[in-house]
Amino acid sequence: MLISPADAQSFGPSIGSTHYTPNIPFAILKEVTNRIPTLLATSTGGRKLQNFDDLNDLLSSVTVVLPQIDPFSVGTYVFVEAFLGANAVVCNDISIQDLQISHSRLSATQVALDISIVGLGFDCFIDWDLDWLVNADGIATVNTTQNTIDLQYTFSSPNFDAEPPTAAVQSDCDPNIQIDDIDA
Repeated sequence: MLISPADAQSFGPSIGSTHYTPNIPFAILKEVTNRIPTLLATSTGGRKLQNFDDLNDLLSSVTVVLPQIDPFSVGTYVFVEAFLGANAVVCNDISIQDLQISHSRLSATQVALDISIVGLGFDCFIDWDLDWLVNADGIATVNTTQNTIDLQYTFSSPNFDAEPPTAAVQSDCDPNIQIDDIDA
């Protein structure tokens, strides 16, 4: 079962106050795009953290609903295998502390763009099920604030000196998620 936006309200006030607005992804993209020239023009070594209040205001109204997680084995206890699954995972209160962007020319036809999201925070509500000797279920709240995601995109062009990119490929994605607190 995947949770509907109406059902998301039952998970708490922060989800209940969230409303999806189709313009929000475009506003987020615009905010990040406006910062790229500044981020590329300043050196990473001496650069101070940017002010991401406007971007975080936009992200605070975004709710991400992940697909159902099918039950998987978490081990055998007292000779019985236990399975854990999630009917719904709803994440919100998304924020970032810093965004670092750098680029390098790999050749006349390829440019790499590296993006590091630092201090990524979010809260998730998980509707979980445990199948073991006694079946159990509940809702867990997960809080996480100090995550990083390193992304790399490779842009291609027949000749970057004369033509803009004609293709882009995400060549790397390295998330580091650290859970601060779980309340089940």
